[in-house]
Amino acid sequence: PAATTMIGRRADKIVGLQWDAAVKLHDAKGGDFTGGTSPIEIALATGRQHQGEVRLARLDGSQTPVIASCSPLNRSEGGLVLSLNDISEWRRAE
Repeated sequence: PAATTMIGRRADKIVGLQWDAAVKLHDAKGGDFTGGTSPIEIALATGRQHQGEVRLARLDGSQTPVIASCSPLNRSEGGLVLSLNDISEWRRAE
């Protein structure tokens, strides 16, 4: 529920989608990731947990700074657990 609020989409609209169709991440400065450099792509490629500061794109076009923690699932069909921690208050206080 919190993640759906953060991205501005209902859960029934994103469950079962590929990650890049459900969630749009940008680098910490708001630019596009290139060449498999997003935390999700790194975690999927290496099979290891990875985290990093990114910007989460909302459905309305705005971006929220978050820490994305990505943990791949070790099963034949793949998958991962994505945790997003909103750090916008922390960034405003800097």
